[in-house]
Amino acid sequence: MSLGGFWSLLDTWKRRIIINQEAHYSAAARFKKYHYWIGSPTIIFATIAGATLLAEAKEPWIRISVGIIGLIAAALSAIQTFYSHSKQAETHRSVAARLGEVKREIEVIEHGPLPSKSEQNRIIEQISKRLSEIDKEAPIVEFSSEEKPGLNRLIEKLPLLGPRKDWPH
Repeated sequence: MSLGGFWSLLDTWKRRIIINQEAHYSAAARFKKYHYWIGSPTIIFATIAGATLLAEAKEPWIRISVGIIGLIAAALSAIQTFYSHSKQAETHRSVAARLGEVKREIEVIEHGPLPSKSEQNRIIEQISKRLSEIDKEAPIVEFSSEEKPGLNRLIEKLPLLGPRKDWPH
């Protein structure tokens, strides 16, 4: 591989990493929000239902209301358990952090001495392997309609990195 090809590949990978890292951090924040949006009402409804049952309400409308609140709490709890929003948030955050590690490795290469031909091949092989491992473990990122414009702005702002001035072309 020529030096230009080496640099071009690193550039492509770094751009993809930046985009994927942002996507996974956004997904992590979204799932964390879902966790709190569902978890907080679950706690409130379960507390209301439990406290009212302990008070042994005599009025039929109170018992029916408490029953409905209890069913809502159970449904929200089931949703929270089934979708595991906090676990999904952590998985996306972990993938984004691992992508950040690879991005920093590329940045060290960009600012270090010119690698020899054999070092270039080793670097390409090593980074390719790490990215493949991350891809295998990474969950799919689905974008909300609010996130797509922000991601498109990020892509538009990414500069082409290009080779360093002191590297021969």
